[in-house]
Amino acid sequence: MEARSNASTWLRQSHGFVVESAADRLGIVERLCYGTRGEMPDFLVVRAGRLGRRRVMISVDDIAEILPRQKRIRLQATWMTVKA
Repeated sequence: MEARSNASTWLRQSHGFVVESAADRLGIVERLCYGTRGEMPDFLVVRAGRLGRRRVMISVDDIAEILPRQKRIRLQATWMTVKA
């Protein structure tokens, strides 16, 4: 992921960004979960599924790239969800 200071800034502004894996579009960032990292979120809550009814939590450690101009977040090749 890009420099942590930039990543932290863009993650705080990522509501509505599209989240995609190497294979497909996963969903849209619905909210951020903060905890142990101060101003950097620990997890993204993503509305997933065809109708956006399913929610998954994705660790920010699984983010490979943030593309602010495109409003996209790309995940690493291997990533894991946490029950939301």
